[in-house]
Amino acid sequence: MSSDTYTLLPLDLKSNPATTLTEELLPLLDPSLPTLFLAECVLCYLKPEVGAEIIGWFDRFDDCAGVVYEMCGLE
Repeated sequence: MSSDTYTLLPLDLKSNPATTLTEELLPLLDPSLPTLFLAECVLCYLKPEVGAEIIGWFDRFDDCAGVVYEMCGLE
C-alpha cells in the first residue's frame, strides 16, 4: 500500500534478516524520512540475537520508532 505521504511494506522475517531487510526492504525506503516499524507476533519466535539484529537494523534511519506487539500471558 502506498501513497504520496504513506507507504506500508509487508515483510516476512523468516529468512536471514540482514539479507531480507537490506536487499529487499532498504531500496524501497528513504532513511531520512520518518519511519515506523511494526512487528506483530514475530520476535518471540526468533532467537534473541536475531530479534536484536532486526531492531538494531533500524538504527540507520534518522527518525524511527517501533511498535512490537507480542501475545503474552495467554491462558
